[in-house]
Amino acid sequence: MAIRRRVTNQEAELNVTTFMNLMVVLIPFLLLNAVFVQMSTLTLQLPDEEQAAAAHSNSDDEDAPLRLVLSIHADGYELVERRQDIKQRFPLTENQQHDGEALNQTLLAIKQKHPATERITLLSEPQISYELLIYTMDKVRAHIKSAEDVTELFPDISIGSVPTPELEQEQSNG
Repeated sequence: MAIRRRVTNQEAELNVTTFMNLMVVLIPFLLLNAVFVQMSTLTLQLPDEEQAAAAHSNSDDEDAPLRLVLSIHADGYELVERRQDIKQRFPLTENQQHDGEALNQTLLAIKQKHPATERITLLSEPQISYELLIYTMDKVRAHIKSAEDVTELFPDISIGSVPTPELEQEQSNG
């Protein structure tokens, strides 16, 4: 006796109601909680041939802009300008932070004496954090008393690394 199976061709219905409910709730939630990233860029200047040649010349032209070099060390800042005999150290504050405010005040005084100078070179030790470098660049670029009272200091920033004793010895030997 043969058993006959009944084959029924029923089409399966795809129920997307629960998926649509999930999307209706999830999409607004994600849009409201999304962090919109604001990118800002800093324009940096690489030392050009004219600037490098001027750095090696020993001209005492009083009208020439200063060649300021700010070194960022683990134990503080060091500001140097060889022609005007400016050499100033800014040690760490009591809470072991770099003293950006004292640096900013000193740069403001220098800018008031030499308004034509717009360039500064930042030299950083390898272990200096990115945040400290950006903080220092902010302090070098402008003096901010309030939102309305902003004085531009040195907007043309060149960056490099502090020469290590090994590199200085190689340069003096070779």
